Amino acid sequence: MKTKQSIQFILSMSLVAGLAWGQSFFDANLGSEVFWGSGKSVAMGKTSLFNDGSAAQVLLNPAGLAIGPNTQFVSVIAAGRQIHERRGIDLMDTFGDFLTTGDYVSNEKLYPHHYLGWVKRMPFENATTALGISHGRLISFDYSYSEEVRGRLSLDDGVIGIKDPIIGYHILETEGVLDVTSAGLGLNMPVDEGALAVGLGVHWVGDATVSNDIKVEEIQVGEGFLSYLPTASWEQELKADYFVSISGQWQCITGVQLAASYQSELKMERTLNETLSTGGYRIYDPVLLPAIDTDFVRPARVEVGLAYRPVTQTPMSLVLSLEQIDYGNPLRDVHIWKFGFEYLAMRSLPVRAGMIFQELPVQTVNPISLFTFGTGRQIGNLQIDLAGTYGINEYQHHDLFPVDGDVRPDYDRVKESQLQLILGLNYAW
Repeated sequence: MKTKQSIQFILSMSLVAGLAWGQSFFDANLGSEVFWGSGKSVAMGKTSLFNDGSAAQVLLNPAGLAIGPNTQFVSVIAAGRQIHERRGIDLMDTFGDFLTTGDYVSNEKLYPHHYLGWVKRMPFENATTALGISHGRLISFDYSYSEEVRGRLSLDDGVIGIKDPIIGYHILETEGVLDVTSAGLGLNMPVDEGALAVGLGVHWVGDATVSNDIKVEEIQVGEGFLSYLPTASWEQELKADYFVSISGQWQCITGVQLAASYQSELKMERTLNETLSTGGYRIYDPVLLPAIDTDFVRPARVEVGLAYRPVTQTPMSLVLSLEQIDYGNPLRDVHIWKFGFEYLAMRSLPVRAGMIFQELPVQTVNPISLFTFGTGRQIGNLQIDLAGTYGINEYQHHDLFPVDGDVRPDYDRVKESQLQLILGLNYAW
């Protein structure tokens, strides 16, 4: 019974608390959105409503497909996300006051992904139409945790040896991704003294398999140190489905633009293709683990934004947007504030930076902030954009691998840093 409750606890916590974006352990069941847009838009605070300029607009802002010169171009976006996760326990002094946090495990992992697309703009009377297609990684369930477990050995005087030998490992691994194929249309037409652009995108997410493994590997007998969890593995099947996006962008007066976008809910049927097994006997029970049979849902979202590009000798842009993600009860809706700017420095080298401030659907978890930065360069028909994001998060969580008789505190302190680097290439002809 203890084993069932422990595995149930790991799964249910990752499903519920996994809604807290930016915490890699929770990616295992809810997934993490790894594609944020082009190098330019990410560098400017992920403000893709105004600053993308790549084929990523098919997914994020289809109205933007028709904004620009009548040409066609291909986009290649390559990115990597590095996650450094540390788990430790709070140590107290003899008076019971906090002294420091002692780490007992540290994991570092790099997760790469890419995005490809093509856009064609064509004149239509006094307007511009556009068609775009794209394909790439949307969501990742990848997570890897490895803990080195040490025991205790009593040595007589004069005997050479290790007093805390390695007796085994605690391993938790999840692998799985959702790729999206998109097609979009855009129309840009003059309105009074400004211009109005509208767009529609349809996005198909294919079938996917998410594999999960829990391992307690014993090298030598170490009673009281290794977890009582059994080695277990299972797979989840996600059935293909689609969602749509619509957006609009209006240049109301010189230097000022307003924009809005909407993405519908993505709901994929989730089933287990194999029962959860533990060395010969099955502990999976639909009543015990009901969350694993629920559908995978990517909530609907709405975003509105404002861009200001003053007419000055030195070009610059200021952008502010607000995105709302509708999680619904019992969780709260999430609001994400995004701010970015671009300043054209000497020799036409743009300086881009921004900040993202995001609430989380679980009220007990603090909001998080991400800083963004980047630059770009035009070489003939090739546009090169570089961007990066960096954020630090800290929260408390139960030990992933509980041990009988453990006298440590009930909660670990988890410290996590995430660095993402993006390279975007646009070639027009």
